[in-house]
Amino acid sequence: MERVSLHFALRHGPISVGEIADAFCGEGATQTWFGQFAQCTAPANDTTEKRARDFVAFCKEWHARLDAGEDVDASEFDLFFGDLLESGLWAVQSPDGAVTAIDTPVFYADEITWRPLAKAKRSGEPGTTS
Repeated sequence: MERVSLHFALRHGPISVGEIADAFCGEGATQTWFGQFAQCTAPANDTTEKRARDFVAFCKEWHARLDAGEDVDASEFDLFFGDLLESGLWAVQSPDGAVTAIDTPVFYADEITWRPLAKAKRSGEPGTTS
């Protein structure tokens, strides 16, 4: 079976965080998606946009340290807990404008992985999938 790759924009609420190329859904029941990530390069306009960019950079750096065998701790992500990790505002947007809410993405080098957000986590909110 041939794998189809897609392109998406990564968003955190109204903020454009970057572009995802060559995206595909992995096999299995987890619906985990993978792709190549390119972060927005325009200057950050507000604190939330800067925090989202800082999170991407931190995540990449944390995984690089993990790969190098350095001592890392998952609690280091607590710096981003309230406003980014548990915000429920992460989403991917397809070229046709459809928006799908996702769990907090994971960044590794130039790659990204994510899963669709469970509808129960965003019950009552519009835009879970449109």
